[in-house]
Amino acid sequence: MLNYTFIPFLLALNASVPEGTSNVEYTFHVNKTTVVYSEPLQITQLTAVLICQPLQSKTTLLCFLRDVMTLSTLKYQNSNITEEVSKENIKSEQWFGINFNERGVQDIIVNMNIEKIIKGIIKDIVEQFDMGSDLMAKLANMNFPSGFTAEEKTPIGTCTTKYNMDILYGQYERNEKQESKFQVIPLALAKHFAKQNDTHVRVTKTRQNCKYSRHFLDFLNGMEVNEYFYSMEIDDKLKISTTMDVQLPSDPWNPSGSSVFTDKIQLNLTDIRSLQIAAMDMPHTFITLTL
Repeated sequence: MLNYTFIPFLLALNASVPEGTSNVEYTFHVNKTTVVYSEPLQITQLTAVLICQPLQSKTTLLCFLRDVMTLSTLKYQNSNITEEVSKENIKSEQWFGINFNERGVQDIIVNMNIEKIIKGIIKDIVEQFDMGSDLMAKLANMNFPSGFTAEEKTPIGTCTTKYNMDILYGQYERNEKQESKFQVIPLALAKHFAKQNDTHVRVTKTRQNCKYSRHFLDFLNGMEVNEYFYSMEIDDKLKISTTMDVQLPSDPWNPSGSSVFTDKIQLNLTDIRSLQIAAMDMPHTFITLTL
């Protein structure tokens, strides 16, 4: 197996690719599901394929978003019937760049004329990669067995975040029938991975007491964020997800509050292969975004 840069400053990847291959690309499946709690349930699912290539600078990923599709359904809970409302293939294929530093994502380079919905998808995706190597190293030094708490700047504002890491050796489910073609390696734990087989790492961020941005506070309009949770699972796969649950505040009829909607975005690594898509030169019509 050869070692490649995966997420700059954060993750490397040991992979089996054809002999003589020096350039690789990574394929992810993207899924964002929004559930609005009403009768019937209103469910919107967005799926896409993301292909990323590490650049020689080792600080940038060049990514290609394609096959974006949305599906809206109504689910009648009393009768357990699901009705399709709309289905749309969004005909937009976009290159964009993600620049990293030791604290995580530095900025995003996107086309100036990008559609609003695609820009939103890209920001949702890039947020999943925003885990600073400094924080990963702090978790990995084993001085914080119960994790630690720090302030975190997020897309909705600044939150008090509890960081935690669990490490298992050979104690997780895997498909024994499928030969593993790659092993994701947190750079801060490289020594552990060199000495152990079947290592599974789970990093979580539990966000609370957020000081919302003005834009998000206006969006909430009296609602409350009940849960804002991030998870990164690392082994012979990579699964990253963020869940946000929003509810109405408690009242005499609903002492625990009542759920309004849940957003969950999932980013799963599905394949690594030799370079298939020729990278595009960034034109002058690109602009810089921050999370």
